Amino acid sequence: MRAPKLSGGRVIIQLNLFYRWMMAKIRSVESSRFSGMISMIEIPEQWSNACETLQEYWKGYGGIKSLLTSPFFDVAVLISIVCWWLSPQTKWYEPSLSILPNLLGFSIGGFAVLLVFSSDKFLKLISEDGASDSLFLKANIVFVHFIVVQVIAIATALIAKASQQFDFFALFLLFYSVFSALATCFVLFNIAQVYNSFAALIPDDATQTTGGSASQVNESKPH
Repeated sequence: MRAPKLSGGRVIIQLNLFYRWMMAKIRSVESSRFSGMISMIEIPEQWSNACETLQEYWKGYGGIKSLLTSPFFDVAVLISIVCWWLSPQTKWYEPSLSILPNLLGFSIGGFAVLLVFSSDKFLKLISEDGASDSLFLKANIVFVHFIVVQVIAIATALIAKASQQFDFFALFLLFYSVFSALATCFVLFNIAQVYNSFAALIPDDATQTTGGSASQVNESKPH
């Protein structure tokens, strides 16, 4: 008995289906091997936590758009260009290494004061019931950005000391760190305004407490 003959068109269709089946098998094998290789590479927990924290900070700051549209960033760029044009031979990493470490210490100290020495009621007030754009979160993001910029500026200044090709970046980050301090002061001023309004409520509570204590003392006295 003879085998049925296949036309040229049916042969092409069968070969096309066989080719697709083979390619699907190859892709599945390669993907499983790749996923196995990825599973073998475990990211350390410290790196993972640091990346997540950095991502949350950058998201809260507003990303690259907020950075480039910041007036402090733009002014720092302009002043850096002018200074570089006026004195390109100056070793700009030297003022960075003399100014920024002290500024960094002040920033960390101010951040600690904001978190530790504020009262619970006031922190609850400026946290605005956990809102994502609360004044408390904005103040923390500004402080973190201020500290991150200074750390990058110090690292860049150290690199520029080894290779002056990075000297302009050290100059720019120096000015940007200084102007970021101004931005932090503005946020602290907003917090001070809120605290001033909050403090206006304290004498009323204190008066009521004092009045209640005084009335209790008078009632306890023998007639």
